[in-house]
Amino acid sequence: MKAGGPNYNKMSDGDAANQMTRGTVLVLQVGNRSGPWACRSLARAGFRVLGAHDAGRVAGRSRYCRAPIRTASAFAAADDFLDDVERVCRRYAVDAVLSNDDEGITQLLAAHPDRLAGAVFVGPTAEQYERVCDKGRLHATARAAGLDAPLAVMIESPDADVDWPPLPSVVKPRTTQTQVAGTLVRRSAILVATPAERAAAVAEICDATGSAIVEERIGGTSWRAHFVGDGTDVAIVPVTTVRSSPEEAGMSSVQTVAAAAPAALVDASRTLIAALGYRGPGSVQFIERAGTFYVHDVNLRLPSSVAVSMLAGLDMPRLAVESALGRPVDLRSVKIRAGVRYVWLHGELRTLVRRIQAREPLPRVWEIAADILLALVSPHRVLDQLVLSDPLPTLALAGRGVRAITRTPPHRSVA
Repeated sequence: MKAGGPNYNKMSDGDAANQMTRGTVLVLQVGNRSGPWACRSLARAGFRVLGAHDAGRVAGRSRYCRAPIRTASAFAAADDFLDDVERVCRRYAVDAVLSNDDEGITQLLAAHPDRLAGAVFVGPTAEQYERVCDKGRLHATARAAGLDAPLAVMIESPDADVDWPPLPSVVKPRTTQTQVAGTLVRRSAILVATPAERAAAVAEICDATGSAIVEERIGGTSWRAHFVGDGTDVAIVPVTTVRSSPEEAGMSSVQTVAAAAPAALVDASRTLIAALGYRGPGSVQFIERAGTFYVHDVNLRLPSSVAVSMLAGLDMPRLAVESALGRPVDLRSVKIRAGVRYVWLHGELRTLVRRIQAREPLPRVWEIAADILLALVSPHRVLDQLVLSDPLPTLALAGRGVRAITRTPPHRSVA
C-alpha cells in the first residue's frame, strides 16, 4: 500500500497496549475463519495482539481485535503487502507473526522472513514449505520418510508425454496459491474422469501457474491430523470429515474428533513432522483405504477449522506462538477430548439451500438443519463463526450467509 502505508488506527494501538503482555503477536488475515479464534487464544494467554487484514474489507473485527490494521492485499500486491507487514512489525516491536489460514501469506513469509523487522515467523522455513507444501515435492518427501502417497506426475506443458496416473485423477497447481510475476494466483484442484477432461484441466492450470500436478484420486476415509510441533515433539488432534461444501468436492464443512486416533495415523504424522524438524502449527491430510494411510496434503499453518482443535483441548495458536518464541511447551500433557463436532455455518448454509432447491427428501434437509441447531446449544460442538459472546464476526458472517444463499459454487473443484 504505497500511498501512506498500512492504516494504523488508534483503536488497534490502544487495544493492544491495554492488554497484558507476554510479547506482541501480529495475526495476519484476521477476517479469515481462524482469525478470531487465534486472537481469542493469544489475548486470553496474555499476549499483546495486533490484527491485520486487507484494506477495503470490513472483515476481521472481533472482541479481541476491534479495529484491524489494514494492509495491501498479498493476493494482488505481494511486495506492497510485505512492506506493510515490515512497517507494522517495526512500529509495534512485534515479537511473532502468525500467518493464520492463508496459504499465500504463509508462502510469502516463509520465503521472506527477513521482512519482519526481527519478529519470529510462526510457520515454516522456505525449505520446509517447499518439501511438503509444494505438491510436486510432497510425494517424494513422504516416500523418503517411508510413508505412502498417491501416484502423481508434475506437468510443465499441456503437451507433455508422461506415464499418467490412473483415472479418475485430480489436477492441481503445485501450491494452492502460486506467485506469478510478483502476484499470487489462486487455482483450485479439478477432478477429471477422462483423458479429454485431464488435458483441458492441465492446460488451464499450466496456463495460469506454469505447472500442474496430476494425481490419482484415492477413494476412502478422509482424515486430518491437526498438530502443533516444537521441533522434536508433536501434539495431534485426529479429525474426520463428515461432510464437505460443495458436497463430495469441496472444503470440509462438518468435522468430528475421533474417539481414538488410529496408531498408523499418529505414527505417520509424527514421522513426517519429525522428518521436517518443524516448529509451529499445521495439518496433515490423509486418505485411508483398506487400512493404509496415504499422505494427501500438508499445510504448515493454522487450519481454517482451528476451532475444532481448540475445543478438543489443543490450543494451537497459543502453543505454536510459545514454541516459536522458544518458550517451553509440554505437548505430551495435552489431553484431547473426543466427540467434539465442528460445523462451518457458511458451508452448511450452501448445502442446505442446495438440497432444498433440489427437492431432496426431508431427512436429507433435516440432517443439515439439525447439525446447525445442535452446534448452537451443545458444549461439545462449535458453529463457526457464530459465537454469541463475540458478536462482531457473527455480523460479518450474516452478510456472507445472505450471499451464500444465492450463490452456487462450481462442482468441478475438489479439496
